[in-house]
Amino acid sequence: MKNMTQNFTSFETAIGAIAIAWTDKGVCWLQLPEASETKTVSLLKKKLPQASKAEPTVIIQRAIKLLQLHLSGTNQDFRGIPLDLSQCTEFSRQVYEATRKVLAGQVVTYADIANQIGQTSATRAVGRALGSNPVAIIVPCHRVIGKGGNMTGFSAFGGCDTKVRLLSIERALGSDKVSLNSLS
Repeated sequence: MKNMTQNFTSFETAIGAIAIAWTDKGVCWLQLPEASETKTVSLLKKKLPQASKAEPTVIIQRAIKLLQLHLSGTNQDFRGIPLDLSQCTEFSRQVYEATRKVLAGQVVTYADIANQIGQTSATRAVGRALGSNPVAIIVPCHRVIGKGGNMTGFSAFGGCDTKVRLLSIERALGSDKVSLNSLS
């Protein structure tokens, strides 16, 4: 994203303050809530030191509204939100594109995503790509679970507890695919 202007803003949601960054191409970073809004913005600025605080564009305003509604319990479809994933590898972009197809209330496994992108032996690589997802929720990495329904790592503040909270908001925890046994 060199030579491309990066802007950001923060906003409140039902789960806390989120910071969102964008370029002319689309959303390039979404920082999930930390212990405080200051910490959330600080982490975004650490990832994107050139980003400047700005008023959101119409597209970013729409993304913010969808995120607020979604996190308040009204499932939204984020597939229409443009993304700027130019900083990601081609493999990661394929993983994110496949993951974006998983709708709210659904869960899939890392192996399912690997199979969908034609990389059947790349389950762990899929997990690493999703662990580096710069736009969580918009690319719903929380909807990807381990084999046998196990809740595996989640890199956002709160770890697997945050993953469970997001799945709960989306009413995906009633699925027989999900096991909370791994959360002890």
